[in-house]
Amino acid sequence: MEMPIMDLSYVCEDCGFLLDKEDVQNHAKTTWHKRLTLCFNGERLFRCRNCDFSSCYPIELRSHAKETGYKEFLSKEHYDRLELPATETPQKSKIVGSSGSGLRTVKKAAKISAHEQWSPIPFMLLDDEEARELFADDIARNHKEDKVETDSVTYSGVFIVRSLDAMVMFDADKMNELREKYVIAEGVSSRIALERVQLALANWNKGIPFCLFSTGANSYKYDEYLKQVCLTKNPYEVRSPEKSRRMYDMLRVVEHALDSDTVLRLRLISYLYPDLFDEPELDLARKVERISDTINDLCMLLQVTRECLNVYASPNGLISGPLLLFCEGKLLADCSLGGSSGCLIPSEVIKVDAIEMKSKIDFVLVVEKDTIFHFLCDHDFHKRNNCVLITGRGQAGISTRIMLRKLWSVFPGIPFLCLVDSNIGGANIFCTYRFGSEANAHDSLFLTVPELEFIGLDINDIPAEKRTALSDDGKDKDLRDLTNLMSKKYTYDAVTFRTNLKSMNELRSKADIEILMKDKNLEQYILEKIAKRNKGTQAKNEEEIRSAEEELRELKLSR
Repeated sequence: MEMPIMDLSYVCEDCGFLLDKEDVQNHAKTTWHKRLTLCFNGERLFRCRNCDFSSCYPIELRSHAKETGYKEFLSKEHYDRLELPATETPQKSKIVGSSGSGLRTVKKAAKISAHEQWSPIPFMLLDDEEARELFADDIARNHKEDKVETDSVTYSGVFIVRSLDAMVMFDADKMNELREKYVIAEGVSSRIALERVQLALANWNKGIPFCLFSTGANSYKYDEYLKQVCLTKNPYEVRSPEKSRRMYDMLRVVEHALDSDTVLRLRLISYLYPDLFDEPELDLARKVERISDTINDLCMLLQVTRECLNVYASPNGLISGPLLLFCEGKLLADCSLGGSSGCLIPSEVIKVDAIEMKSKIDFVLVVEKDTIFHFLCDHDFHKRNNCVLITGRGQAGISTRIMLRKLWSVFPGIPFLCLVDSNIGGANIFCTYRFGSEANAHDSLFLTVPELEFIGLDINDIPAEKRTALSDDGKDKDLRDLTNLMSKKYTYDAVTFRTNLKSMNELRSKADIEILMKDKNLEQYILEKIAKRNKGTQAKNEEEIRSAEEELRELKLSR
């Protein structure tokens, strides 16, 4: 029997949501769920997934959803399958309803590229010619009368090479000045990287030793133009015979990788070349660490970034939020997947050239540890507060820092906030994110977020009885490291962060974020800090506006 379009609804068999004709395309685009069940008046009984309500009329289902907020419904057949004992396996053949007609399922079409214009998904009903025609007609009318609109925004033109040439604010003279002043590892083509590797090998074979710039305490400077810690070009240091030999062996490995277009990972190098660092006292972790240090030396020697040598670290950082990462038009990662575990930040994140924001983002929050990250994800903090969560799981690797910098470059109006432990370890992690690392100052291009804001942990927010004393002897020399960090002039720009360093020094205390987790007020603490930050920003903006208006009045009077 032909039914009016207004009496036709759909139930998604993958999630149970009741859909009107206006909702079908948007639901399909955002979820890519495969199966829809046509819901005719009186034909099939549907049961609410959250209560005992059931009905076979779409108008009653819609009314129930509006009154209760419960929008998930299951057909009786689907519900019965969920109730099967654990030992039974649901039947895979076509399910037949009480009316004798088969369950009308819908098959999705091939996924459409993110850069193609959206068009209605060409659904195909599998088992009923009449329903197929009715469904197709409904979809056609729906798309013709009301085009689907989404809040997603795609940002293209994201930097994919870490070089001064990608910094459009610099002219050629300024870039040359920076290159003469600092040791800067920059992104180059594979061909140029291979040429530099082969030149270094040829010089070694001629008896020319490997010489690197000095990395002493006075070798680092914070550059106001680059907004990062840089390694100045001080006198050369000749590497020891042992380190030089390791560099030579690693150059040969990298030469082969570039020549054969092979991607290497640090641990993979230790497996493929077990004799590279064949020292009995080294376990696997120390071997990987030594390989990483040698790669850093090569980056300084050749002045190229690590990814240009086809060397990547294994994925370590985590991200969770409404973001899609694209590389050459193909989806690389959906950051909303992964549940409370989050999504691993890809090692190849440098290749991401477009980022799609699927929904509104109010801020980006960087947390020090994965325990804090998982805790917030478990409580849907990022979903309820429209934010992106990121963690480097301790001291962040290059891929995590690149990811953060890419987001900062495409979301200029969104606050970037950081929550770390109130101890020297947390302080160093914040400095690495915002200013760069002195240990790898030669390779910091596009790895810093100059506007990253410290929101905690403030040592003054922790009761005295829950703090831990700073150590001044033994393995951890907290006070010495804290004094050294406070002497860095670049920390003066981060006022809130530096105030906390002073408080730690005065109180001779430190504290971990886990204290707030134990007290079950971590989320409240974060939101209060953000509210305080926003209030201060608003007051600052109002003051700047008043100052500008005053200057304008004075200018008019002077005329």
